[in-house]
Amino acid sequence: MDKAILGRLLKNVPIFEDVDFPLDDIVKRMTLKSFEKDQDIFKEGEACNGLYIIIIGKVLIYSTSAKGRDQAEWTLGQTGFFGEKSFWDGGKRPVGARALEKTIASCLERENFIDYLNDNPLMAIMIIESLGRKLRRLSEDAGKELVSGDSHKAHVKRGKNKQAGRALEGEAKNCLSLSETLEKRLEEVDVFSEETEQATAQKKLCIEDMLYNKKVTCQVCDSTFETPKVRSRYIRVKKIDNDFCKHYETINPLYYEIAVCPVCGFAFDEDASNVRVRSEQKERARSILSDIWRGHSLKDYRGERSLEQAIETFLLAVLAMDDKQIKSSKKAMVFLKVAWLYRYKEDEANEQKYIEKAASLLEHAYETENFADKRSEINIPFLLGVLNVRLNKYQGAGKWLERVIRHPANVALPMVLDRARELWGEVRQKLREEC
Repeated sequence: MDKAILGRLLKNVPIFEDVDFPLDDIVKRMTLKSFEKDQDIFKEGEACNGLYIIIIGKVLIYSTSAKGRDQAEWTLGQTGFFGEKSFWDGGKRPVGARALEKTIASCLERENFIDYLNDNPLMAIMIIESLGRKLRRLSEDAGKELVSGDSHKAHVKRGKNKQAGRALEGEAKNCLSLSETLEKRLEEVDVFSEETEQATAQKKLCIEDMLYNKKVTCQVCDSTFETPKVRSRYIRVKKIDNDFCKHYETINPLYYEIAVCPVCGFAFDEDASNVRVRSEQKERARSILSDIWRGHSLKDYRGERSLEQAIETFLLAVLAMDDKQIKSSKKAMVFLKVAWLYRYKEDEANEQKYIEKAASLLEHAYETENFADKRSEINIPFLLGVLNVRLNKYQGAGKWLERVIRHPANVALPMVLDRARELWGEVRQKLREEC
């Protein structure tokens, strides 16, 4: 079975929708289950046993009346998903689910998912962040961006995966007579045709459809304006570099991270928008902005942005950070993101320049700042090790990576620890070659 396609179907479940992390390892833990016509998949009030995605067939979601009669709520077909409401807290099922015909579904059992989160705490953090973003959008957009998989609106999601569902149906029907070996058979056969993959690749969405406008207030001139943001459902991570730079399949949300005031030209990110700015800081910012825009027309960054425009917004934010109140760790991450943008542009000279600045600030932050989250004591040395490797400073890289490997709390971040050990081996080889 093509796990990449199943991963995309899993992305339709709201909690996974905007998690910027590959779901391959979760998909590997899913199992295929077969249900006969009129067989209960689970009953109302039962303990949660998993989250389901329909491969073929139809499922009735029903509730039980006070008189003990079944009442139909809605019906789901191919690529529909159900069971997620009680999946997250392990509570009792609020409704029942029954197969209306021969049905095959891929199941992510809650116990397997909890084991995965225990091994991958980074995913747990991303899910918490995803929940936070959804709560924010719920208040801003009156729920327009939040679509429940357990509602009658589930057919909206199914439309996106029509061709994938047809490919699944064709393979599953061929296997119905071999139900005892169904799981093994589907694991061995590529049920998604090249035609389906090509059709998916050819489906290009307009950039404007991927964006929405968010109201923000400039901290310097107090003007309220709208800045573009990427809708979370269009964010698809293709790969992640060692320094956490993400490469995306379609649209890059980093292009739209910085808001630029169209009135005074002040540039800031979402974190900075929540920080109160004192009057003397505003005056300092106005002086900086006056120098920046002297002799230049104020640009409007409120629409679709190119890579070059994204770089401009970050450079404006860098200049606006000329304030001793801003922590070195915060400045370092902005510089690092500038380096990522130049990496997308394949401008190695400027990428190295900003990596150097980010590394210097991160080192200062590690020595002077107090981190409430002890994991930062592991993540920052790891990042410094990676950045030093990118700068070909292998002695420095070895020093920081060794701190990760020797840190007493490194077991809390097993993926970081494993990558640090692997990278340390590469650094040692480089050091031997230099001797």
